Amino acid sequence: MPKLRNLLIAFIVWGCAHPETGIKIYYPADDIPDIYISPPSGIITISEIVDSIGFIILDSKEGGIIGNIGKVVHNNHRFHLHDEIQEKIFVFSEDGEYISRISRKGPGPEEYPAITDFSVKGDTIVIFNRNKLYMYDINGNFLINKLIPFVAYRMELSGNHYYFFRHGNTAFGDDDYFYDLIISDQKGEITNKFFPYTEDYTFSTLTIPTPFFRSEDNLFFISPTKNSVFLLDDGEPVEHIRFAGPDPGRYTLSYFFETTYATKIGFYGGMTGSAIISRVNGSVISYNSCKSDEKFLFKGQYPKTVVNDKIISVLNPHEFGWVINSDPVMIENIYNYYPQYKDLLDYIRTENVNPIITVEKYKQKYE
Repeated sequence: MPKLRNLLIAFIVWGCAHPETGIKIYYPADDIPDIYISPPSGIITISEIVDSIGFIILDSKEGGIIGNIGKVVHNNHRFHLHDEIQEKIFVFSEDGEYISRISRKGPGPEEYPAITDFSVKGDTIVIFNRNKLYMYDINGNFLINKLIPFVAYRMELSGNHYYFFRHGNTAFGDDDYFYDLIISDQKGEITNKFFPYTEDYTFSTLTIPTPFFRSEDNLFFISPTKNSVFLLDDGEPVEHIRFAGPDPGRYTLSYFFETTYATKIGFYGGMTGSAIISRVNGSVISYNSCKSDEKFLFKGQYPKTVVNDKIISVLNPHEFGWVINSDPVMIENIYNYYPQYKDLLDYIRTENVNPIITVEKYKQKYE
């Protein structure tokens, strides 16, 4: 089925490069041997890294149409999704049932001008824009807002602290806050500042959407000035892993997630691709993209978070559904080779208008 395979590869490929060097990983805080990640090996099959994939259909009849999902936060058995196009926060159950939405964009005192970032604590949804926090309950009712004394690029909330990422921003004359990571308490009072700007710091140092990545209850921070991932633990950044290589400047980290058994890393630049590291035996598989195989037709795209030891990703089925709808032979081939996907594909083709959440359990060891 070459035509079908070509479609699937084109649909799932993330991009590739031809690096000349690999990456070495050090674990400063743990007695774990160093791990070497070789340059990506090209296209692998999904079954080489994944044990199982589940799908959560988001209720579009009750919840309405969702545009592009940016950030995903899982809290209190609910998924909170940031629609970057509509500037709304949608809330769904773990089964995809619609619960509520935060749709208060506007110039009013209880409204937000835009959503730069958001986080969740209990039943409170905190929306962040530039230098202000807007708090709403789960039903969208306004609670309170807080002003912070600097402009930030991203925000996270974990435990009893807010974490703000400045992104090398020096345009607002707030010299006392020329730090990449600024931490405050629940009242918004600054408790600490880390990673001061240097003379050669540029605004474009970090080009990924966010430096914050959540895995279950752990919040990780990728520092743009150090090739390290830090665990943000009770108001302090603790170096979790350090990256090195013959030429560390040849790559930049794009994401970092951990389950009990696997660490999933993305990188780009001179070395572009993804890597999965077994936390059981240190085995590694490095690749540019994934393709379908006899077991799996497709997987999620950019990972968003970790829930119940599974990596949560988002799959946009619009383009895929449009392509297969335009080709009856393609539809017949897919149903013949992947009968287990028939119900899902029928839904994508006839009813679904929203992105789909994928729930991926990764293998414990890699060959």
